Amino acid sequence: MPPKTNLTIIGFDLGHAETALADVKDPLSSDLGKVELPCALAKQFVTVTAVCEYPGGVRIGYPAVNERHSTALYVAFKSPDLDQVSVSRPIGLFVARMREELIDAGKMSPADAVRWVFGAPSGWDDGVVAQYATLLRQAGLADVEVVAESRAAMLYARDSGEIKVDSAKLTGSVLVVDLGSSTTDFTGVVGLKIRPTDTGTQLGAGLIDKTIMNWLLDEHPSRAELQRWIEENPIEKSRLELACRAAKEDYFRNLAASGGNDDVTGGEIYRPVSTGGKYFPIDLTRADMDRILATPIPALYDETWEDAFRSDLTEAALSLEPSPDLVLLTGGASRMLFVREIARELFGSDRVATGAEPELAIARGLALAGRIGVRAAGFRDDMRKLLSSDQVSSLVEGRIDDLATALGDTVADDFIDRYATPNFRYWQRGGLTTLADFEREVISDAKNEISDPDNVDIRRAIATWQNDLHPDLAQLTRPICDRWGIPRSAMELPSVTLESRDWNLDLNVTDVLAKQVGVIAGWVAGIVVGAFITALLAAGVFTGPLFLLIGGVAIASAASGASDKAKEKIREANIPLKIRQRFKPESVFKNSGEKERELARDIARRISSDSAGAITNQVSRRLEFELKELAAEAELLIS
Repeated sequence: MPPKTNLTIIGFDLGHAETALADVKDPLSSDLGKVELPCALAKQFVTVTAVCEYPGGVRIGYPAVNERHSTALYVAFKSPDLDQVSVSRPIGLFVARMREELIDAGKMSPADAVRWVFGAPSGWDDGVVAQYATLLRQAGLADVEVVAESRAAMLYARDSGEIKVDSAKLTGSVLVVDLGSSTTDFTGVVGLKIRPTDTGTQLGAGLIDKTIMNWLLDEHPSRAELQRWIEENPIEKSRLELACRAAKEDYFRNLAASGGNDDVTGGEIYRPVSTGGKYFPIDLTRADMDRILATPIPALYDETWEDAFRSDLTEAALSLEPSPDLVLLTGGASRMLFVREIARELFGSDRVATGAEPELAIARGLALAGRIGVRAAGFRDDMRKLLSSDQVSSLVEGRIDDLATALGDTVADDFIDRYATPNFRYWQRGGLTTLADFEREVISDAKNEISDPDNVDIRRAIATWQNDLHPDLAQLTRPICDRWGIPRSAMELPSVTLESRDWNLDLNVTDVLAKQVGVIAGWVAGIVVGAFITALLAAGVFTGPLFLLIGGVAIASAASGASDKAKEKIREANIPLKIRQRFKPESVFKNSGEKERELARDIARRISSDSAGAITNQVSRRLEFELKELAAEAELLIS
């Protein structure tokens, strides 16, 4: 079934702490958008990953965090433990409600064809990924694809146009560092092969949020009242931690804008949901943040977050072979200035890259992955139609006569000089007893040489013929490449060379010729024997020893050219050496050029009539196989 091209693709980066969406409205276009989320803060593209149940239904994002009548609040629930209700239920509720809100906000219609592309951490195995896709479908998303987040990051870097980096680095060894709230995922990508790295540390940026909250509960002027709120209502602890995260993000946003100014501050207001007008300001100065980041974290074996990141980043890089050409930072936490500074300290500024909106990188990469998937499916469908048609075999069939002619010319060229003349001289010297022996030697020598798979002349003829097919094959694939945005050269078969010794030269044509070589060589040898007999007759040698050797009746018959029996006697006769030596090969084979041309035509006719079908089938199958291999590689070029 052909892929749909009239559908919207939504990259859904459901993160442990934050969620962002990006979209592609038309898979055939190069446009890549980002989705303003109804459940985010005003006109924002990122929302908190939170969902609550309340008597009126379900809320997600910031409205969920601020719902006063919440009966259950789930925050930071993405996990591979999908069998647990505390994981599967909030994921299902969040995803289903997100779709409803997009419809309610007029950003999509219930009738729209949509492909939803979600990300999975590189460390999730295939079973968890499949289970995740099933859960998402059960939430009401019909068309779901799950893509490794590291692949999404690579596609974002390659195709979004937002990261200015040497393309050679992206195709080399890349370390993708996705800084999330619950974990920091380190994934090596070498030659598009994904290699997850487990440092053994749950290094999520959420640990900094918790450290800020603990600092706040120790240092805030209203710390006692804050403590009472989170003890009386467990939901408030999650809300306070989210407020601390917002203060942290504001701080690092301001720090980046200030160029590292010591006077930078960041802040947020924490409002318990049931206090009416009660609120608690959270203010972070440069000194406060330095103190927080210098605080050992028990979950990190009492290392600071910065030290643990430096250690894990170093370990991940050392585990990647070859060492990274590029370190790609994604995720909202990569906005923290010290993260980039540590990466640049370890690898150099020219090997560290991040986008202008790293919090949207994975969502955009997922949308790109979905677009590529649609285009790749369309490309595969077009290639399937081409290869299942008779276009390739018709092309080959139409060129069989060219191959037959080339092989006939190759085999016949200098045939007499190569096979007949040497054996004739050998017979003249007495190395062969009879002309029949001579004939058998010609057949044997020709058969051995023609049957040799390393016969350079035959291999060259086949290679040249196949290379002549390639431009016509390219004419078949170019419209497909143009339709799906693939460079035409990606589907052009490489030139066949004598050195390659690949399947392109193994057409079993030597087997075809070998089956006929006895007939071919025998035909030539017969011509030679006939020519020699004619020369004998013309020389009048049947008056002496030869007369006694074969008898007068045979001579008379041979002389008149009327008796095959007489000619056979001459073939089997041991003609005296003195008579043999009276004849020069060039006089016996004076019509060799004409005979070789006749031989070439005969070989071509035999191949065209007897072997065309077998050769067409074999060559067509092999060309189709090669085109499939090229198509699989060409998919990687789709953007």
